[in-house]
Amino acid sequence: MAQPPRNANMANLSSWSLADAWQAIPIITRNLVAGMAFVTIGSQLRLFPVQSVLLIWDKALLGFQFWRFLTSFLFLGPLGFPLIMLAAILYRQSKSLEIGEFLGNPADYLFFL
Repeated sequence: MAQPPRNANMANLSSWSLADAWQAIPIITRNLVAGMAFVTIGSQLRLFPVQSVLLIWDKALLGFQFWRFLTSFLFLGPLGFPLIMLAAILYRQSKSLEIGEFLGNPADYLFFL
């Protein structure tokens, strides 16, 4: 009796590692997810105040706090179910754009963002 073909992705689960899964994510999406996780979780764990990542124009321009232009886009809000859904949607859409429309052009995708 013939056996059904084995799925190549499921062939050897013993060799799976979290590092390999992390490296399989496209580079821009990987850094975007890491930045969002660091800013959102770090602010919720009070490693730094939430007010330091928000875009407050006076502090950003007059106080030379230029990181506010980037971190305001990486902050996803308070911890909870909506955060999990938002993070999952952002990851999925970013990954599909990076491996679809912008395949081989990470600089174009970064400019697009």
